[in-house]
Parts: sequence; C-alpha cells; structure tokens
Amino acid sequence: MAPTENKFALQLEPADKVTFSGLELDKYPDTVTLKLKNTTSERLAYKVKCTSNAHFRIRPSVCLVEAGATADVQLTFSLPANETTVPENGRHYFAVYHIKAPKADEKPRDTWAKHKGDADGEKLLQVHFKKEAVAETKLPEEKKQAPKKEEPKKDDATDKPAEKDSKKSDKGADGKKDEDSDKEESEDEDSGDDDSMKVTTPTDGSDDSE
Repeated sequence: MAPTENKFALQLEPADKVTFSGLELDKYPDTVTLKLKNTTSERLAYKVKCTSNAHFRIRPSVCLVEAGATADVQLTFSLPANETTVPENGRHYFAVYHIKAPKADEKPRDTWAKHKGDADGEKLLQVHFKKEAVAETKLPEEKKQAPKKEEPKKDDATDKPAEKDSKKSDKGADGKKDEDSDKEESEDEDSGDDDSMKVTTPTDGSDDSE
C-alpha cells in the first residue's frame, strides 16, 4: 500500500512529479536533480526511495540536511536490458521521508536505524517520461543572384557591336570542299539506371540495503 503524505517539512524541487526526458529513453539514461530544502530550525535526516531498483538509481538515498540548507539528490532512470518499452506515466514514484537528527556526529543511516515508528514527514513524487521532439533548424536561404548579361563585343575600329561569326566555309584554301565538314557528329544518349528507389513498494534505489 502506498504511503500517505503527512506533515512535510522539506521544500522539494520539482515539487509534485519527476520527469525524465530524452529522445531515446529506451536506450540512454537520464538524470534529474531533486532539491530538498530544510524549512525547519532543526537538522533533519532524509531518505529517498523508489518503486524499482531495476529502473532507478538514487544518489545519495540517505543523508542529513542542516536547518535552512538545501541538499541535492541525483535521480537516474535507465531501462533494464531485458526491457524495450519505457514505463507509462504515473506507474512509478519516488517517496521522500524525513526525521529529526539531533546528533551531528551520528551517521544518517544510524539515525534511521534507531528511529521508531513512522517518519516525521513523507511525500510522493510520481514519475513521468517525456520524449523530446527534435528541434527543427532552418538553414539560411542562399541569396539568388541574377545571371549577368553579357555585353556584345565591340569592333575596335568602328566601336560598333561586332557581328557574330558566320558559319565557317566548307571550302578549304584551295577552293575544294572540305570532306570533314559534311560529316554529322552524333552522340549516343546514356540509358540512365532508375535511382528511384509494470508498481511495488518503494526501495532506496541504492546498491546497499537499508
């Protein structure tokens, strides 16, 4: 049975849900930083648990936060090797707990071990997944340059546009017809090839057990 929220003295960011995002969450892990601010005048020991150690890692899962101070917790999602689909939104959650830690020299795990009963405060953060869309980048359009008009060549002597050369005479210097001038050149066109063509009770997300 999922724990219920009670008096909670930590200010969380994000406050209500943890969203892992990425283009390929089924292949690559994603990490979200959870900030916990102690809004009380006393030192607190906190604990962060998750619903699946196979999907999530929490660093650190247990620690102390001084009065008025803020602690950072790294939450990482990674899909297990035997799975191919990212879980649905809201299926998993993180649970944050805290208790008073009066002894500064006491390890937080020892503080939790000595604590009897429920935590002083607890809160749930649902886990959501977001597939980010690829950002479209438009390449700058190249400026179209109008083709330059070629000016007609002028005759140096008359300063008038020179007449285009007429077809070369098919007669040679000796007045005989050039045999090569009557031959028609032809090119064979290449025949181009067609180029078309699953939720449980929270765990601490760490390798060592509580």
